Amino acid sequence: MDWAHAYNEFLLWWAACSWLEVIGSVAGLACVWLYGKENIWAWPVGIVNAGCLLVVVYDAKLYSDVVLQIVFLVLTFTGWYDWLHGGPQKTERKIVVQLPGTQRAAMLAITLAINLAAAWYFAIHTDAASFFWDASILAFSLLAQWLLNKKVLGTWLFWIAVNVLSVYVYAGRKLYLMAVLYVIFFFLAIKGYLEWKRILRAAAAEPKSEQAQELAAAPTTT
Repeated sequence: MDWAHAYNEFLLWWAACSWLEVIGSVAGLACVWLYGKENIWAWPVGIVNAGCLLVVVYDAKLYSDVVLQIVFLVLTFTGWYDWLHGGPQKTERKIVVQLPGTQRAAMLAITLAINLAAAWYFAIHTDAASFFWDASILAFSLLAQWLLNKKVLGTWLFWIAVNVLSVYVYAGRKLYLMAVLYVIFFFLAIKGYLEWKRILRAAAAEPKSEQAQELAAAPTTT
C-alpha cells in the first residue's frame, strides 16, 4: 500500500466529507457490532446508518446506491420487527443454524439471478470497471441482510465473503479508506459469527443443565 497516497486521500476525504457521512459510517460499525451481540438496538442504529448514507449518495447523484440504501432501510425496519415478533406466536426470534432446504435453494437462486441481472445492467449501462464484482457485492449483501433479519447463523459467512470482496474491489481502485473500513467490517463479522455460535451452544446446553438440576433435586430411593 502507498501510505503517502492513502494519507493524501484521507485529507481529501476529510475536507470533502459531510457530518452525515461520518455519522453514517460510525453508525454502520456500531450496528454490526450490536448485531453480533444479538442486541435489538442494532436496528435503530442501522436505520441511522442507512438514512444518513441515503442522503449522502442522493446528494452525490449515485442513484443505484440510492435504490440500494432504500432497500436496506426497508429491510432494517422489517428486520427490527422480525427479531421482536418473528418467533412462534409472535415471540422473539431465536438464532437458527440454517433454513429449510427449499428456502435455501430459493434464496440462492434469487441471489444468483440478481447477481447476473445486475452484472448485465452495470456492463451495459454504466462504466463500472469491475461490474461483475460490483453486482456480486450487491446481490450477496442483500442475501446476507435477509438472513440477518431471520437470525440465520450463516449470515455472517456471507458478510465475511462480501467484506473480503469489498476490500479487494476498493483496494484495486486505490480507495484505501474504504478498504480499511471493510477490513474492520470483516473482523466484526468474524466476531459476530463466533458470538452467535456461542449463543447457540449456550441455548443448546440450557435444557440439559435444567434436567440435571431436576435429577439432582429428585429424592433418591434405596
